[in-house]
Amino acid sequence: MQDKESSTISLTGPAIGLRGIAYYVGDSVPIEELSCMANDAALLERFKAAYFCNFSRSNISLPEQAVLSAQATLRKCGMQAGDIDAVVIGFSELREWTAYPEQLTSVILEGLGMNNIPVVGVTLAGCANVTSALRIARNMVIVDGYRNVLVVETNLLRNDSRRLSGAAPGQTPDNVFGDGAVSFVVTSDIDTADFDLLAMDQIVSFPEGDNITMQQEIATSTAASLRVIKRAIAHAGLAWEQINCVLLNNLNVVMMAGLLRLYGFTKTDFYIDNILRYGHVWSADGFINLHDYCEKKAPAAGTHFLLIGHGSTYYSATICRKRDRVHGAEQPGVKAINE
Repeated sequence: MQDKESSTISLTGPAIGLRGIAYYVGDSVPIEELSCMANDAALLERFKAAYFCNFSRSNISLPEQAVLSAQATLRKCGMQAGDIDAVVIGFSELREWTAYPEQLTSVILEGLGMNNIPVVGVTLAGCANVTSALRIARNMVIVDGYRNVLVVETNLLRNDSRRLSGAAPGQTPDNVFGDGAVSFVVTSDIDTADFDLLAMDQIVSFPEGDNITMQQEIATSTAASLRVIKRAIAHAGLAWEQINCVLLNNLNVVMMAGLLRLYGFTKTDFYIDNILRYGHVWSADGFINLHDYCEKKAPAAGTHFLLIGHGSTYYSATICRKRDRVHGAEQPGVKAINE
């Protein structure tokens, strides 16, 4: 079994920035509207006890979500389609997309007025997938010399029966999946950026052997998360206490509080508002929460954020730092599409 310390993603070289985070989510719907909840009072009570209230349900298609989010990002950056050098499209699942995967690309690019442009599709990493997309975009800037790479992560579940995780009797509820997309631009034009990208790490980790117990799965998950967190913080050149805000996937609130204690962030700020409104919007959670936290708290330049992603076997950590908005104030009407 491999046990190497070489998977931290090197961010040596030119400074890289992130700008224009925007998102689209579906309507905020009470969990009582799920048929399985309406027909099972005990199940509903278990999810309510875990602080689940609403989830986002989209009435538009997978690519339409991506287009609306990306359009908001471009407006927020004051960019046109021609200002984007490449696109990375991420998705955690395509179960409700019946056409060929490459046709998803065409629909998104057509909606954005783009053609004859490099595009990469990224999947496999589940609820840590946006980190994979960010890594690809960052490498396209560093290696290929692109100036601005648009990243879009979009996910949609049309079948409500698939929305619940941890629904079995006696099992602690994990999450309620919501629909939505998030987008941002990875740029080498650091003076225009909203955030400095300082470090990323991502691994696949799973318990080996037969008859794996829940305790073994939890131990493996916790150890994997701690591993990527420690390496990302070290690579960013930060002390643990310099992390000002930790942003997790939108999981069970009690579970999140426990994870923060396990990770040692007992005095660090966090954000749970979107769990109550949208549920778990796949890997888009982290950047949606980063956007909304900054809108609500207006953190000072220099604030350090740690975004933690949990897939079923993928674990990721991303560290970014808030920058001064030296390139001017945001224009009216270009906030994230969040209603």
